[in-house]
Amino acid sequence: MTSESAIEAELPAKVTIGQEVVVAAARSQQRILDAPVTVERLSSSALRNAAVPNYYEALGNLKGVDMHTASLTFRTVTTRGFVKSGNTRFNQLIDGMDNQAPGLNFSVGNIVGLTELDVDNMELLSGASSALYGSGGMNGTLLITSKNPFKYQGFSFNIKQGIMHVDGKQRSASPYYDWTMRWAKAIKNKVAIKLTWQLIKAEDWQATDYDDVARTGILSNIKKGSNRTNDPNYGSITKC
Repeated sequence: MTSESAIEAELPAKVTIGQEVVVAAARSQQRILDAPVTVERLSSSALRNAAVPNYYEALGNLKGVDMHTASLTFRTVTTRGFVKSGNTRFNQLIDGMDNQAPGLNFSVGNIVGLTELDVDNMELLSGASSALYGSGGMNGTLLITSKNPFKYQGFSFNIKQGIMHVDGKQRSASPYYDWTMRWAKAIKNKVAIKLTWQLIKAEDWQATDYDDVARTGILSNIKKGSNRTNDPNYGSITKC
């Protein structure tokens, strides 16, 4: 004679935080080599090992990228056409949010953006490959993703120091400081808090050439002996 007893099993619920998944479909088969979209990706480990003073400069090492340096913290990226200070045809999105400066209509590099410790990865779409992000990305689109505070918790810091103007041509040697801190905490996998802080201190290059330019057309020449102090028409446009 056997006895039977009920067995109750309770399975507790568990929440797992994963990465987003993007599924794209087409009506016809397509090989990866024939895909029209080219994406250059820089992971957090690649940015950490890059031999550059700032993570934004690592974009200059990617193929097809031309970078214009206007100052120590203002760099302009393009993947198509000529580069200049302020690219109005380049999209830069941080966590899906447009990073254009109001009134300028272009992204000011990493002046207003993420700190180096908070960058998870960067993806660069070259030229017309970024058509899905609008007509403003004719010269490319840069997607910057920050670190998820649920996944990357705790306190971290990074200290970079160096010396600038070691040649002594424009000014004497001066120190370079780049200090970054990050703190993130998740509360019961429901709410997360993230705080970032970065300090950059350095003496940037200075413009010492004050000669005037004769703007007579596409090709302009330097006005010999004309500068801001002795020419009342300094900076004016001369018509042929």
